Amino acid sequence: MVYSQNIASLNTSDRNKDLILEIVKTAFTYKGVEYKYIESRRREIVDAKIIVCKVLYEFFKLSFAGIGSVFNKNHATVIHYIKMYNNTLIHNKEDVVLFNRLCDNAITGIYGDKVDLEMSLSTAELEKLNNQQLRRLIKEITIENNSLKSKLKKIRSYA
Repeated sequence: MVYSQNIASLNTSDRNKDLILEIVKTAFTYKGVEYKYIESRRREIVDAKIIVCKVLYEFFKLSFAGIGSVFNKNHATVIHYIKMYNNTLIHNKEDVVLFNRLCDNAITGIYGDKVDLEMSLSTAELEKLNNQQLRRLIKEITIENNSLKSKLKKIRSYA
């Protein structure tokens, strides 16, 4: 994959590098992006990159420049992508599904299976995981709320 060399140069563990590569592959596969179009500006490709950037920012705590290096983008582009995150998800339910899948992959990759979590992690680490899950749920509810507000506004404009 075109981004594998970029991911290999990240300042993180090999385990995280493998997980990041898997998250990128999952996003592009889910969006049906062919390898030859991976650098294009088509909407589904940009949306996949936005979602991946948000997941990398949330779970791996990479710098904007580090995240940008994955996609050969400037740090300012990554900041823009992260700001665009909510706008992208509001308009497309498939993006919410993709985001959830990538978050689940990140959580499982970082913390292991739920069975192993209880045995191998401290209470503080479990609380951190639960907070990440709660933040994701709050974001999903916020996105759904904004979507419903938008639909209600359209309905009111027809009346």
